[in-house]
Amino acid sequence: MEEASSLLTLLSSQLGLDRKVNLRIKKYRKWAASANLRTATITIDEDLANSYEVAKYLILHELIHIKLDTKYHSDEFYRLLYSIMEEDEVKAAMEEAVSIKRGKIRMH
Repeated sequence: MEEASSLLTLLSSQLGLDRKVNLRIKKYRKWAASANLRTATITIDEDLANSYEVAKYLILHELIHIKLDTKYHSDEFYRLLYSIMEEDEVKAAMEEAVSIKRGKIRMH
């Protein structure tokens, strides 16, 4: 959790996010992570939070939703994502997440 909190701070700063964002780690059966836009709370699956690269991707992904205040993936969403993580890094993190959860995961 400490590493995930450090990632949250670092990535929030890189995105220029002024809003305080809360981070929760919990057991999800099918979801990798989620963001509550109203409360600015990111929740990450506990199995996935143990991998630095996966946690980095998931936190960044959800922070962008909060920054843009939308659940949708627009051109601006991907511009922000790829400005911080290379496309290959994103793909590798997603593949690792699927591997950790043995394919029983939903990535949005």
